Amino acid sequence: MPNAKAQRYLFLFGFAGVMMSCFGCGLAANNKLAAAQIALVLAWLILVPLFGYLLRTRRHLKKVVRKQTVRQEEELEALGSLSALTQQPETTDDEHVTRNT
Repeated sequence: MPNAKAQRYLFLFGFAGVMMSCFGCGLAANNKLAAAQIALVLAWLILVPLFGYLLRTRRHLKKVVRKQTVRQEEELEALGSLSALTQQPETTDDEHVTRNT
């Protein structure tokens, strides 16, 4: 997961891309097609790589969460088996002496 500063930059890039696409659509509606084309290409250059990056990050985060879950389950199983080994009935000194003889 990107840190907070990187998240802010990603959000700003995404916001700039969306605003650029809106600006391009507005220019296209006013028949300023050359300017609209430039604005829409710039928006495309911002939004498509950002979308790809976010998809890749999401897939990576799913893998990390899955690995952490498996590791936690293994730790819990290990702790459970350890506690089962350490839980033996308590004996008094008299019982210990009679068991050893």
